[in-house]
Amino acid sequence: MKLTSPSDIFSLGVVYYQLLTGRLPFYGESLAAITYQTTTVDPKPPTTYNPKINKATTAILNLALEKSLEKRYQTAKQMGDHLRLVGQELDEVLKRARGKR
Repeated sequence: MKLTSPSDIFSLGVVYYQLLTGRLPFYGESLAAITYQTTTVDPKPPTTYNPKINKATTAILNLALEKSLEKRYQTAKQMGDHLRLVGQELDEVLKRARGKR
């Protein structure tokens, strides 16, 4: 298959998963095993390794790692827009927390 933006987004999802959990989403003893995992097995929910990950971040990660090209983010902008929304919500929560002190 031709490499496209959704292919790059999948790779970004792998890196994002590792940043959030400290683990790779797909593991195997050989390249064949890793390829099998990548193409057929859903990774463990990231909250398995980091229960502090919120639902919105998990949803973004799941869309980045979606096996179906049609269901995966089609552009990095789409994913970035969603990440910005999560960041904005976090900013609001932090502002309110600081205001309550």
